[in-house]
Amino acid sequence: MPSRECPEKRGLLARLLSENSSRLGDLYFEGILEVPCELIREDVGDIVLPVYIYSRVKGISGELVMGVDPGERHVGVVVFVGGERIIGETVSPEVLPIIIDLFSRFFKGITIYTGDYPCKRLEELGITIGRNVVVRKIRERDVKKILRVVGEGGERLGRHVRDAYFLLLSGVSETFRSRLYGDTKAG
Repeated sequence: MPSRECPEKRGLLARLLSENSSRLGDLYFEGILEVPCELIREDVGDIVLPVYIYSRVKGISGELVMGVDPGERHVGVVVFVGGERIIGETVSPEVLPIIIDLFSRFFKGITIYTGDYPCKRLEELGITIGRNVVVRKIRERDVKKILRVVGEGGERLGRHVRDAYFLLLSGVSETFRSRLYGDTKAG
């Protein structure tokens, strides 16, 4: 259900949920989940609604982890909540700041893994870094190593989504390595 403040968004919410039902898989929730008005949007609802609903049904409001492959015209975005991949999409550069801003309102912490290549940087896209948003830059060389070892596997991912996914994997790997061996480079 939409929040009490925006009952007029009921139709849009129903449509967005119907279009994204496969992303929500077999989530089961008893009762009514109230969805905040600012998440029921035409431009980013396909991304933020499944993530929000999954996190609330599973009781996770802590950390959200993203892999972001920013490009001039297309941005690959992969979102994990509670160790589960919820979204893997290609979006326009204009909507990425909106998505991250909305997530920052509903999660205690957001870690974004992004590449160190010379195309659009997150700062250029207007991402507010600070508060509860941490950006970790990943060396492209490390990602290329993972790509060679893992490949695309069974699931066919778009190039931008695949790159975002591997940036996230590489970043998480670097963070774990740092915590295990005390290397302060990856925190």
